[in-house]
Amino acid sequence: MAASSATSGRQLARGGAALAVAMAVANLCGYAFNVGATRLLGPSRYGALGALLGLVLIFNVVALGIQAVVARRLAGEEPGDVPPGIVRGGLALALVVGMAAVAGAPAVTHWLHLASMRPAVLLGLAMIPLTVFGLLQGILQGAHRFAALGGVYVIAALGKVGGGLAGVYFDRTVAGAVLGLCLGSAVAAAACWLWLRPPLSWSGGETLMGETLHATHAFLAFFVLTNVDVLLARHYLDAEPAGLYAAGAVIAKGAFWLPQFVPVLAFPRMADAKRRSSVIRTSFLVVAAAGMAVSLICFVFGGLVVRAVGGPSYAGLAGDAWLFAALGGSFACCQLLLYGRLAGHDRLAALAVWAATAGLAAVVALARHDSLQMVVTTALVSACLLVAAGVAAQLRRDGGASEAPASVPATPVS
Repeated sequence: MAASSATSGRQLARGGAALAVAMAVANLCGYAFNVGATRLLGPSRYGALGALLGLVLIFNVVALGIQAVVARRLAGEEPGDVPPGIVRGGLALALVVGMAAVAGAPAVTHWLHLASMRPAVLLGLAMIPLTVFGLLQGILQGAHRFAALGGVYVIAALGKVGGGLAGVYFDRTVAGAVLGLCLGSAVAAAACWLWLRPPLSWSGGETLMGETLHATHAFLAFFVLTNVDVLLARHYLDAEPAGLYAAGAVIAKGAFWLPQFVPVLAFPRMADAKRRSSVIRTSFLVVAAAGMAVSLICFVFGGLVVRAVGGPSYAGLAGDAWLFAALGGSFACCQLLLYGRLAGHDRLAALAVWAATAGLAAVVALARHDSLQMVVTTALVSACLLVAAGVAAQLRRDGGASEAPASVPATPVS
């Protein structure tokens, strides 16, 4: 019995290590795509692509919700036993997300000032395979198949990034980039499906939609907040500064993803009410320190960072690079605090995120949209206010009664 337990522990350790490496590789692939696209498209066209990529992240919260619900459903099942209707329900949701995105293509085209509706339609179609990945990842996470889960993360990233870069290389347009992303994601999803061969049942999938909508709410609020500034910049700024802003958002994403492993590792311990406060404090300090370090590097070496991200065409961004790094670091702190609230079953936490998003959009729309600096500083102030509110709420809870333990599984955000 002891030998079996030790073997299981070693397998979990190896699977966890493989998953950590896979998440790092997937994030680097995403970063490489942004860096390659900035160089191949130039500021004006990359501004449009950057805004579309922000929409991809927002739509992808449904995949994260599916992953969380499916993993929770399978956590109590026997290994390899998938309840009836899980796969059917996930596929139905993927189709709903894709068709909803396609239906919104005219509005997206108008809002982002796109030359044609083709990129927005292709983006909608791409959301179908991207949402299917959430289903597959949830099945593997619930079954504790972490090494295989890491493999799916890498395959998904390689398909999306490889297809997107091929599209933008052979056709230096926004539509070419999104077409490549769509085809690459579809091929990667098909490959993962053939590899895993999840059982498809035609019963019992209806309740999955309701659970997923509830789980998606917090993810949606957060990802709208972290991407709405790029959409606002694209709408209100001229093409050139909007392109610079999109490149600055790449720096922000780098600062955000750098400490991404912290909430993923800390979340299971946050579920223990006795340890939650100390885990949140320690994790917050680590995430905040990472954000400050990246901001300092960008403040001192802004020119080098901008050249590494986008090349000489983006030299005008050098003096503001640290603002974007600080924005990404602040978003990372917001995410850590949100995970802490989810661990404590706080369903009101998402409302604070929505309030910050609404405030940011309102201030930019009404007063601060005349320059890149106005938009990014408004976003930074909004994020810092949300962090301050989260810290204050945590301090109040630390001084009050202990909270009930959580049952929400740790779901990596990707």
